[in-house]
Amino acid sequence: MGDTGYKGMPQEWFDQQLAIRVGEAGGSIIGAVPEVYEPLSEHYNNDILAQWDEELSCRFEQGKAAYIKGGGVSCPCCAGTEFKCGTLEWDSPGADVSRLSRGVSCARCGRTWTDIYTLTDVEQA
Repeated sequence: MGDTGYKGMPQEWFDQQLAIRVGEAGGSIIGAVPEVYEPLSEHYNNDILAQWDEELSCRFEQGKAAYIKGGGVSCPCCAGTEFKCGTLEWDSPGADVSRLSRGVSCARCGRTWTDIYTLTDVEQA
């Protein structure tokens, strides 16, 4: 599984995925017999977490262009606006293509990514 973090996963989403795996009858069983939920959720846990990783990857890819166009002010995965940012790092100084980058993580969904900065212009001081 990817390094996405699961704290942003809604319980309803997890339960929906669990019900899908258990089947139509499983969904009603989960609500009707609370003792069934825990063993079923443990049994399907890794499968559901892998599905969550895939879901976040799709959301990330869909939100990537909007994140860049919007200036990087909201998470490309969940649209959260609170980030923890790493320090700027200079990649490949002296190479044909150099760039600045920094790691970013979303406080809301736990998704991590790297912002990449490129030189686009120079102004005289």
